Amino acid sequence: YDVLAHLTCPLRYINGKYKRNASSRRYEEKIIAILKYIIKNAIAMEINTSGIGNGFLMPDEWIIKKFKDMGGYLITLGSDTHMSQNVGNGFGEALEILKKYGFVNCYYYKNRKNIQYKI
Repeated sequence: YDVLAHLTCPLRYINGKYKRNASSRRYEEKIIAILKYIIKNAIAMEINTSGIGNGFLMPDEWIIKKFKDMGGYLITLGSDTHMSQNVGNGFGEALEILKKYGFVNCYYYKNRKNIQYKI
């Protein structure tokens, strides 16, 4: 696989639909191990914007920052949309968050090759 997506997807339901207050920080050690693995193996991390309208991003911002601090740079964007009119929802906000943490590029994949574009 080329992109790790939906790293914190269960929280979308646990905290959103079921109104719990779970934190991804509880799994920080495991998340860091995953980040080490994907960085070492040149696997991109998807920033999924499907929750931006509800006040959350997947993965959480601390994970995005940790990924950058650990040397990660391969970032893709996904909007998890099921209707064409929603493609790209939240990308503007996600790009601002990425800039905040020092990212200057994003990537998309074509034929399993990453293609860079400036934020």
